[in-house]
Amino acid sequence: MRHPNQQKTPKVRRYFRSLSGRIFLVFFVAFLLCASVGFLLVSNHEMRGESDALAVNVGNQTARVAAAIDRNKAYRRPALAQDFINALATNRAIQCVEVRLKGRSTAIAMIPPVIGCKNITAGQRLLLPIDEGETASLLTMFSDHDVRATAAHHRHMILLALTLGLAIAMIILLIGFRWVVGKPLVRLRKSIQEIAETGYRR
Repeated sequence: MRHPNQQKTPKVRRYFRSLSGRIFLVFFVAFLLCASVGFLLVSNHEMRGESDALAVNVGNQTARVAAAIDRNKAYRRPALAQDFINALATNRAIQCVEVRLKGRSTAIAMIPPVIGCKNITAGQRLLLPIDEGETASLLTMFSDHDVRATAAHHRHMILLALTLGLAIAMIILLIGFRWVVGKPLVRLRKSIQEIAETGYRR
């Protein structure tokens, strides 16, 4: 007894050897190649742009806080420095912040409190001097994890849309081919058979 798949294989092969099957394959491969290249280019460009925008945003926020600390000489008053850097805690991308003084091993103000940046090993590091003498500095470490997660979700949505578009395009192609080319070919084949069998066409 033959396996059901053994009976279907010859039909599939015959279809892809036909004109409609070959057109289907060419269109499918061309669409897949173009969509893949475009998808990769757009995804990389979008990811790079989002990461750059995040770095600029964090840099601007850090610079404003550093300027406020310098203007109020808050690096001499740890409690006031803590109040200023708390404004950076609202940014989810920022992992930790520290106000450091030259010659001191521990920060005078930090986010998260007590821990600061001690346990943060991954992420991007931004160190800005607070005062002109560079006796105080503001360290900010941030991550683009949320940006990457959003970009990944966006890529999945684009991929889903491309897959749906490909399926719709394939259906339209097959229907259009049968309507535009398939029926005239069937009529032409019948006419050729009639001429070959009877010597004339009805």
